[in-house]
Amino acid sequence: EGMVPLDHTPSCVVKLHGDYMDERIRNTSEELLEYPASVNKLLDRIFQDYGLIVCGWSGAWDVALNKALRRAASRRYTMYWAVYGDFGPEAEHIVKAREGRVINIEGADQFFSDLSSLVSSLDDHEMPDPRSIDATIVQCKRFLSHDQYRIQLFDLIDSIGRDVLSEMAELPELESLEGTVLTHRMRRYESMCSRLLATAVVTSYWSNPIQLNAWQTTVERFFHRAPTSGQEETIAVGSYPAMLLVYALGIGSVASGRLENLGTVLSFPTGHDVEVLSRQMVPSREGKVADGLNEMMLSVARSREALRHLKGMERRYMPINEWLYNTLREYTREIIPTEKRYERTFDKMEVLTALGCGARLGDQSAPPAHADRPWYPVGCFIYRNETFSKTVQEVDDSLEREGNSSPFVRFNIAGHDAAHGRSNLKAFVDFVNVVRDQYHIRV
Repeated sequence: EGMVPLDHTPSCVVKLHGDYMDERIRNTSEELLEYPASVNKLLDRIFQDYGLIVCGWSGAWDVALNKALRRAASRRYTMYWAVYGDFGPEAEHIVKAREGRVINIEGADQFFSDLSSLVSSLDDHEMPDPRSIDATIVQCKRFLSHDQYRIQLFDLIDSIGRDVLSEMAELPELESLEGTVLTHRMRRYESMCSRLLATAVVTSYWSNPIQLNAWQTTVERFFHRAPTSGQEETIAVGSYPAMLLVYALGIGSVASGRLENLGTVLSFPTGHDVEVLSRQMVPSREGKVADGLNEMMLSVARSREALRHLKGMERRYMPINEWLYNTLREYTREIIPTEKRYERTFDKMEVLTALGCGARLGDQSAPPAHADRPWYPVGCFIYRNETFSKTVQEVDDSLEREGNSSPFVRFNIAGHDAAHGRSNLKAFVDFVNVVRDQYHIRV
């Protein structure tokens, strides 16, 4: 009589026949013929408003329960009857009356364990309603149509970003990266970030740099959330949402030819301080996305073997980059219709992003003192040479032809001036060749 309403109860055990510790337990055939009116009222509501899984019951002896099931008029939710061995006539009669479905099982323990695992997998892969994503994109485009909507655009992005971060904060810590655990976690991140990623691609494709600044706070929150210490594998996986966001913004920028947008993203602050190495001192400065991404991709490169546990990535040179490539394709179909063009856009974005990271790491006239880490973020361009060569040539020609007026200088993609750009570009090409030799890649 004093129970919380069922609609507000996460789980509730109803002991219809009492408890063996209580002398009022119903056990004999006579005791099982009828239930009190209050119990019947509760059962009627349960069978009317909820689905049912039956397991380990013959339906033969519990007459009152049998009658309660049959008198329930609703067929709103399906009844599933798990059967091991023979299926008795009483059970068959109830299933027929309730329009139920029979499931053959090997045992209750295995059945419920498998069911729990499958539900968890569905939860990991659950994606938001596509209509909500479409509605967000329409709203985003409207805010991008006029500069007067800058505040509304910021509020939209900020709201979605906060929701995602709040969801991710509820995820348990990963205990291992083996088996399907890693794939489930990555898919879970992706489902949480889906609206944000769709918005990022559209915004970076259509916006000017002033409008793109609406992302600065959200990007900073994502980078500040990412782990900066611990095992390399943990850092790599924990950094994945931030990588997804930067890649989504980068793809939209490159697809529309807006190099200024890519430069803007790489210069967003991350909320972390970094050390700037020089001959005289080791000062500290506010970290940028270029710094953070470089560190993240370092952890990724060092965790290649662990990240090959991702489904389908077992034999990939760059498992996380290929995974990013496949994941982000779904959000780019509106602006990049063909697969070949998407591959070229993705590879060009990785090349320019890596080059831009190098341009922001200080003086590139000589290798940095911390030479134990990758100098530049590594991407699929390591083994897909066509776009890499064309992009390098495009940057080189622009620096030669336009000098300090080159867009690759003005937006600090290659360097802060033409000389720095040429030095950075040469160092980048040399670095890529070294990595190819290390991985025994011939292009």
